[in-house]
Amino acid sequence: MGSSDVTAECSNCGFPLSPTHSGSCPKCGKVGKRVAVSLVEDLRINDMVTAAVNTSAGTAFAARNIQTPEWWPEAAQEITSNVTRQVMISLENKIPGILEQREKLVEAREKSPSSLVKRGFWFILVTIASLILGAIFSRYVLSWFGL
Repeated sequence: MGSSDVTAECSNCGFPLSPTHSGSCPKCGKVGKRVAVSLVEDLRINDMVTAAVNTSAGTAFAARNIQTPEWWPEAAQEITSNVTRQVMISLENKIPGILEQREKLVEAREKSPSSLVKRGFWFILVTIASLILGAIFSRYVLSWFGL
């Protein structure tokens, strides 16, 4: 299986972050993340491309009623190599943009009015519950101890 190396850092101060981190930076408190992805070619991709190239060529040769030419294995290897390289380059170029787009969606969701309303609701609810528990504690629990 191929491997990938994903790193992330705060886009404001450069503090290293987990690629899955969301929200504000623990160091500077600002929101924004820069993600870098490095891919290493997977030999299985090569195998899949080789199979696809040979299947397509076999279909083309059969449609023209031609036997597979002697030069085909060398040509198939070159085509496979070129296609695999293009796939890897395409992935390397597209994945950072996709991850950045996802991060922007997460940030927008966190800043959305409904998200702020939910956070505000929970803050008020916890505050009221704390006040009620504090009142109960001071009124009844402390009286049990004669305080």
